Amino acid sequence: MKLHFPDGKGGINTIEVSDNISLYIENLLEDWTLETASESVKGGIKVGSGLYMTGDSLNADFDSEFELPIATRNSIGGVIVGKDLTSLIAAF
Repeated sequence: MKLHFPDGKGGINTIEVSDNISLYIENLLEDWTLETASESVKGGIKVGSGLYMTGDSLNADFDSEFELPIATRNSIGGVIVGKDLTSLIAAF
């Protein structure tokens, strides 16, 4: 059995292992699960359309421009900050 693993420099190391070691490793990995990545845990993420990894960073590509909707009383959105904003906020 051949094992492939990162070399820490962007490449892959490969080693040949005996059948006994191979069975031992398979048994170790049988019940292993990759933790979900979070702010405090290095783990796995599901990379889908428009997402890619660069080192430790998750990046996103957007094919189209994002348009922020206008905020209303019933929906979250953007507002234009201007001189009357404070009086508007004070009214609520």
